[in-house]
Amino acid sequence: MVRVLSWLGVVFNTYLVIFVSPLCQNLSFEVRMLVFVAVEHALLILKVIIDAALGPKSTAQRRIEEHQDRVIERILQENNKTKRTGHLQVKSLSQETTFAGDSSIGSSCYGRLSCGSEP
Repeated sequence: MVRVLSWLGVVFNTYLVIFVSPLCQNLSFEVRMLVFVAVEHALLILKVIIDAALGPKSTAQRRIEEHQDRVIERILQENNKTKRTGHLQVKSLSQETTFAGDSSIGSSCYGRLSCGSEP
């Protein structure tokens, strides 16, 4: 859709410059029509050349993809440092906390919000 609008923009802007602006008002209709066709074709050729030089991806799209590649590499490097569970690698979220010297508090707490005197 954006490509169609860009092509139409070239045609309509050329029309505005040739037929509406005071730049070519002193020319006859036939001459203005010839100038319009010539300028329009020249601008369309220029548009094709610029589109070919830029490629199918915009600069923003290329930057997004480069950023995603870096982030994915970083995630995979962190993921390699974790323990393997099945076919996925998952970081351990619960850590064992031991309490020395107090036997009334359990010997360890796994991922609980509070480790107190309850069993």
